[in-house]
Amino acid sequence: MSPAVDWTADLHHRFFKSFSACLHRHRQVPDRLTSKQQQLNKDLQYLVEDCQHRGRLADKRMDKQDAYIDRHLQEKKELHERMKVVYAWRKHIRELRKDADTLQQHDEYSRKLKEGPPPGWKP
Repeated sequence: MSPAVDWTADLHHRFFKSFSACLHRHRQVPDRLTSKQQQLNKDLQYLVEDCQHRGRLADKRMDKQDAYIDRHLQEKKELHERMKVVYAWRKHIRELRKDADTLQQHDEYSRKLKEGPPPGWKP
């Protein structure tokens, strides 16, 4: 003969196991949500830092380009000023050479014309 089964105790035991399993699953849901949220926060933080890093790199590139352009413009300005001095020097020497009385003076002005203006000469 089979042992007597306490159906009330068995039903209570099954209900308790089922309820415990359900409760355990529901307690894990916030943990999973929290870990998902933490991962999203990490991803967002990474994206923000990556964006800032790329922005700093772009700023550095722009600064280098700006410095190159400024340097180039300064060199062009200096060359333009130098050419104005050279043209004024040549014009001045040609006028002196045109008014030269002797061949020796004419040759001296021609030599000076080839040498260019002395440093610091102003028109």
